[in-house]
This record gives sequence, structure tokens and C-alpha cells, in this order.
Amino acid sequence: MSHQGRAAGSPQRPAADAEPTGRSVNPTTITANTRLTAATVSSRDGARRNTGAVRIWLAGEDNLGDVARLLGEFRNWFGNSTPTDEEMLESAKRIFAEDGEFLLGALDDGPVGVCQLRFRWSVWTSSHDAWIEDVFVREEARGSGLGRALVETAIARARERGCARIELDVDEANTPALSLYRSLGFAEDMKAEARSLLMGLRLRRPG
Repeated sequence: MSHQGRAAGSPQRPAADAEPTGRSVNPTTITANTRLTAATVSSRDGARRNTGAVRIWLAGEDNLGDVARLLGEFRNWFGNSTPTDEEMLESAKRIFAEDGEFLLGALDDGPVGVCQLRFRWSVWTSSHDAWIEDVFVREEARGSGLGRALVETAIARARERGCARIELDVDEANTPALSLYRSLGFAEDMKAEARSLLMGLRLRRPG
């Protein structure tokens, strides 16, 4: 799945499945319940536990190549040529260093799904807000519960970090993604009775 919803098929690429060895954080295990099995995420310098048909873990520095590859496949699905693979990897490293997080998901082999999670402080809640920037699952892994497990784990991660709310944007025509997010409690009227609209202004062209 993706935020845009159409089948974003990409050829399977060999992907390393290294254990995270990134910067140290407080040890934690977050469980995301899926229809297949319990998926867990561990601290960046911890070992994965409770593995099964669906595995979710918090990416460490050694996993950033996998993160960049999956985000590159997401870019390709959009039909874009930028950012380049090298720029994607550098951005993943920067986000990782600046306290953003990536969740990776796998079934039997290497990672086939990624979720990018960002955090920012809110004056209105006196706590961090969480923002789900990207969710991407390779076509062959869709229907397995992996996308749901990634989003559930993102919600659990936001709760653990003390966030008061978690938000995302999604294409209005993306019926499968809308159904998933609504089933997990996301709503267009979360901030007020009227629907919230995401607005933007492009300041420069990519690349």
C-alpha cells in the first residue's frame, strides 16, 4: 500500500535484513496487533523479538540502505526520477540523525515495507505531534497485513514518545488506504467539527 493507494508494483530487489545498530535509545518493545501475528519493534540498538509472519522493527543506522531503496521504489511508482538514489539515502541519514524514525516491515525475507515517522513540538498540546510522512509496501506483500502493522506500530511508537496526536495525509481517491486509516481511528474532523484540509505552496521544483 501507499498513501496514494494504487498498486505500486516494483520488482523484488535483494535487501539486507541487518539488525539495528544505530544510536542508543531507551530499550522498548512495542506490540502492534495484526490479523496474522503480533509484530514487534525494538529499540534501535536492540534485537527484534516475537517475530512471525509479519515483522516490524525500528530501523537502525545499518538499515538506512533498505529504507532508501524502498522509498526509491515509492518514487519510481510515482513516475519520478528525483530525488536520486544517493539523495534519498542522504535524506534518510539526515532524518535519522534529527530524531525522525523509520519502521521497516518484512514477511519471510528482507524488508518489503517502510513507514516514515516524524515528530514536532506543538504549542497547543504541550507535547510532540507525530506525522506519518510515507507508508509504502511492495505489491507482492499487499494483503498480508503488513501495511496495517506498520501504521499500528507507528501509532504505538507515537504514544510511547508521549505524542498527543498523530496525523497523515492521504489521496481522497485512495479508498483502501482511507478504509485502513479510518478503521484505526483517523478522521478528517479530528481538530474541529468541519473537515480539515491539507494545503501547500510549492516554493521550488524538486531537483
